[in-house]
Amino acid sequence: MTALVLVAAGLMVSSLPAVARPLGRRISSAEWAQLNLIAMVGSVMVVEAGFVLLASTTVLGALSFGAVASACERLIGPLTPLGPVGGWLAAALAAMTPALAWRAGHRTHAQMSRLEIEPYLGHHRARQDHDLVILPTSSHIAYSIDVGHRQVVISEGLVRCLEPSQLRAVIGHEVAHLRHGHGQMLRMATALRGALPWWPPLAHSHRVLRASVERWADDESTHGDHAARRCLGDALRRMAAVETPRSLAAFSPAEATAERIAAMHEHPPASVAGRAAVYVPGLVLAGVTVGAFGAWLGEAQALLAMAGRCPI
Repeated sequence: MTALVLVAAGLMVSSLPAVARPLGRRISSAEWAQLNLIAMVGSVMVVEAGFVLLASTTVLGALSFGAVASACERLIGPLTPLGPVGGWLAAALAAMTPALAWRAGHRTHAQMSRLEIEPYLGHHRARQDHDLVILPTSSHIAYSIDVGHRQVVISEGLVRCLEPSQLRAVIGHEVAHLRHGHGQMLRMATALRGALPWWPPLAHSHRVLRASVERWADDESTHGDHAARRCLGDALRRMAAVETPRSLAAFSPAEATAERIAAMHEHPPASVAGRAAVYVPGLVLAGVTVGAFGAWLGEAQALLAMAGRCPI
């Protein structure tokens, strides 16, 4: 039963970013983005641990320890409440979860590699820690990439569309992505989302994380300056319809546009009660997870201690 509690707690953790999103908008965007990523990492890890524990007795039974498990489970309670079929299903899920995460991560890395602009294409301007690339296209493009050469990529169409101050704001936004490793965060989140494709709340958490990362770059590039924020907001409105890959740190993901424009108008910081409402649910679920895992270890330790004494 404790392993089932682990799986349930892990699945619940994945829904916290979406549930707490209204309050999360009122704390630091950097803090909120990091909390979202922690929730996604913790969710997948706890669910995977639950699958492994649910499968453990069935797998041990298949490895000729079935007699010991059968005798001792009558004394300490079943470690796997799902029976053999459920145990093998849990084993399959335990094997699939990291495999799906690796596949999603590999696919995302390959996609990002294809977005790197070769030296012969466009105009390249070397900056301190990245290249600024201007593509010869009328489309509105603005993104940053840190796979291979660190690049900020914009288009000639964007240069013509925006005023100089707006263009500087957009470039500053993309430089902020590079400075804080947002591309790596989004690639990790995409891999985690791929690990449990059958669980919709994890996809919702991925969208919340992406919006919070874009807000983080907005705040970093404007430094709280009202004129700069208005300028960035105007640029965002002009590019609001541009779609970009979910794992890409780009200026104009359409799904985050409304939230970012609203955030351009400063909100009062969350009160102590508001911050507690963000943190307490996660801490409670973390406590439940630790308690459930500890209880399972206690049962497993008792099983190993009695292995030589149980009637076979």
